Amino acid sequence: MASSVNSGRASSMRLAVIGATLVTYLALTNTRAQADNSKTLSGYYQAGIEALKANETAKCKQYVSLLRGTSGGAQSANVLESQLLCKYGRFTEALALLNQSLKSQPNSASLLAQRAVAYGYTDNEEQSYNDYIAASKCSNITSDDCYTIVKGLSEYDKWDEALAVAQTGLKKGAPNGALYALAGDVARKLKKLDLAEQYIEKALAIGPAKASTFQELASLHKVMKKWPAVINDCKRLKQLIADPDKHLTYARCLEMSGEAHIELKQYEEAVVDFSKAFKISPLKSSILKQRASAYEKLGKKALAQKDIAAAKQIDNSF
Repeated sequence: MASSVNSGRASSMRLAVIGATLVTYLALTNTRAQADNSKTLSGYYQAGIEALKANETAKCKQYVSLLRGTSGGAQSANVLESQLLCKYGRFTEALALLNQSLKSQPNSASLLAQRAVAYGYTDNEEQSYNDYIAASKCSNITSDDCYTIVKGLSEYDKWDEALAVAQTGLKKGAPNGALYALAGDVARKLKKLDLAEQYIEKALAIGPAKASTFQELASLHKVMKKWPAVINDCKRLKQLIADPDKHLTYARCLEMSGEAHIELKQYEEAVVDFSKAFKISPLKSSILKQRASAYEKLGKKALAQKDIAAAKQIDNSF
């Protein structure tokens, strides 16, 4: 009798273990399926955005269709399609699409943020601002949504709100280089220079590194009077671009680097930087003016006067 009871208990325990294992397996399988689906949706959406940027309308429409045909992709499809409509000035249609979508998903950060963009195009700034704020309070907000919201709030000079949203986005998911760069710009507007430097450096570390981001960092370091850092930023930029001696952004950084050398009383190095900058931007009189200043410090007055005369030839008001 005891043996029979024990056997029954053992069978029950085995069934419980099997049941628990099955539940765990199904849960893991479901989680993987959701992750794969989310990855697919993200891939389609990003590909659609790239097609939109490249003015490949037909391809963008294909990704809208792919999103609509994928489980859970309707929202992303509507956001992408509304951006396509806005690109071609069809703002009323974009708003109609977003309004219809928001009836069933009234708390969608992505839909609200995109509607804010569309309202901005129609100069309805009040509604646009309200939608940005509403989107920022949604629990389903993503880092991409935050980028859209921060960019929009920045256009309305709402710097405090923009920084708060940026910081929310930076805590979500994978690091977002573009959002870090934008957050750096916002922090600079608020004169939080150390924070701005931290964010911009983070953006460059994450990548993809952009020439404009290096220029922004050099400009920030100039404001902070970190002269060696300005010079280093210019060198870092040179390593990034394929043909720096034809790149206008590099010329701007060279000009700031030249100014930094003057501040450090490194006048020969300043002349070298200004000369390279002027070769790229031969119509910018300010470069000649600054090189003239460096020549003056070196006691090369004839060369300084020559640069002043050349600057006046470029700009009569100089």
